[in-house]
Amino acid sequence: MKYVVSHDGEEWDVLVRDLEDGTFEVTLDDKTLTADIQRSVGSKIDSLLVGKHSYEILMVANDGIVTVIHHGRGIDLNVESERERNARLIAGDAGGTDGEAISAVMPGIVVAVHVAVGDVLEVNTPVCVLEAMKMENEIKTSSRGIVREVAVKTGDTVNPGDLLVDIGPLEDKEEMPD
Repeated sequence: MKYVVSHDGEEWDVLVRDLEDGTFEVTLDDKTLTADIQRSVGSKIDSLLVGKHSYEILMVANDGIVTVIHHGRGIDLNVESERERNARLIAGDAGGTDGEAISAVMPGIVVAVHVAVGDVLEVNTPVCVLEAMKMENEIKTSSRGIVREVAVKTGDTVNPGDLLVDIGPLEDKEEMPD
């Protein structure tokens, strides 16, 4: 299963494959390792074996945040499956900040475009509809702003990462031509 893990503004794609012998193959940044994790009997401590290195860790999961504690030091990781992340992006994660570049999170066909350059948008405003796997997904903003560019039109085929709509901060409204 593919996960998206983020910490301190950095984001990594992590592929975890359950092997038949109870271990896991973990791929991060084109580096693949074998890992084994076992819960200590009667404890909340896990024993993590990665390659030839063993770690005693405590993991606490709460609402998508996994806190990993090792030798008294903790790190908070935001962990989402690729499916959870895509669903959040499609639904529009209410970020509230001004401006964003909205990109496709899956391959598909643009079946509707709801905005034009110069439109002022609020959080969760639908910008377009993407058909993927015979399902229509309404793509919404996660921030307020003004449309600077509409990079697609109805009928376009898009791939993950392709720009759909670029939204600038509301301050850009003064700079937009009438």
